[in-house]
Amino acid sequence: MKTINYILKLMGFLDVSDFLGKYHPLFGSIFASSLTFGIITGFIETHSGISILLWVFFAAGTLFDLLVGLYTNLIYLKLKFESDRFFRGIFKPFVMFVVIFLTNTFKRGLENSHIKPELLEDLAVYMTATIHYSFVITIGVFILLSIAENMAKMDIRAAVTLTKMLNMKIKKLEKFNDENDIDSAA
Repeated sequence: MKTINYILKLMGFLDVSDFLGKYHPLFGSIFASSLTFGIITGFIETHSGISILLWVFFAAGTLFDLLVGLYTNLIYLKLKFESDRFFRGIFKPFVMFVVIFLTNTFKRGLENSHIKPELLEDLAVYMTATIHYSFVITIGVFILLSIAENMAKMDIRAAVTLTKMLNMKIKKLEKFNDENDIDSAA
């Protein structure tokens, strides 16, 4: 400790507490909160396969969607509260998030497996990764679409336009998938 104090005095500090400043008693709690946050973030990112920022976007988007939906229906349109629609709005993202965890778990299991030949293993990993990220993108699009639909009920022009655009894109994709299904069945 003498050496550290000597070096700190050479740098112009009185001692360790002067170097750390007046907040040094809080370092223990800051360290504990940082460690807890790091463990939770690492768990989520490892087991879901997507970053914590994307999870924050999904959670904030889902919450914002619920609040905008409540405001639109209860205050703007003066409709009666329907608990089944409200809980459906909570349950649907929950199921989609579970699917993200499951597809990523399946992908990680394939990555750790020793399937021979390796080409087969790589093919399986890439297929499950494609399914995983397709669900991630789909969830993001559906959250944005739901927010836009709720705002379109309030006649917000940008939301009406965005809703029309997203619905056209979704119908195009569904039509494309239906055509591919018909072609593959023939």
